[in-house]
Amino acid sequence: MTARHLLSLLALAALPSAAAAAVPDDNPFGAPPVADSQLATMRGGVRLPNGFDVAIGIDIQTRVNGALALQTVYASEGPNAGLHVYTGDGETRPLAPSTVRIETASGSARPTVSVTNGTPQNWPVPAGQTLVPVVANGPGMAGQAGLFSLREDDRGMVVTLDAPALQIRHLVGEATGVAVANTADSRTIDTVSAVNIDLKGVGSLLAPGIMAAERVMQEALRGR
Repeated sequence: MTARHLLSLLALAALPSAAAAAVPDDNPFGAPPVADSQLATMRGGVRLPNGFDVAIGIDIQTRVNGALALQTVYASEGPNAGLHVYTGDGETRPLAPSTVRIETASGSARPTVSVTNGTPQNWPVPAGQTLVPVVANGPGMAGQAGLFSLREDDRGMVVTLDAPALQIRHLVGEATGVAVANTADSRTIDTVSAVNIDLKGVGSLLAPGIMAAERVMQEALRGR
């Protein structure tokens, strides 16, 4: 055996074996994980790199033959933070023809940009609205309109209403919108949705930036 071979064997012997390798730490941060119940009470907005806080609100309503079937309301913060699911009492309340409006509040240190798919002046009054206490990833809840369920994962939340010959899904998360599958005839299905973005701490000097944000949102809506 040459000296070179001997040195190679000694080097291999000095390497740690797989059995002696360190076990990965399941908690690398050194602190106990925060419970889901506590996380649910925390602020869920977005903080931009420049320090501005952005609060987001989403309201999606779907009506079948004028009657509210499914409404999903999400708020990233505030007294009603989180996702809430509602249904109607079966009473018909027709919607106005859909339009797209982008409104920016003026004269305020906290401008709010609103994107509404529908006519805000004729937004349906939430009369007869009933809260559906669905549990994320839990069993479905039966109601007058059908079976309600909520699925949540790292991509967001999906609220589903399963009814005879009809399925309605409201998506909130990476993708936000509505998916409807209907196999029945003579049904009129309308959906109206609103997205509110509250830019906290944004002064009047950033008004041009708000206008630029409006243009970006308009371009996005035209491309849909």
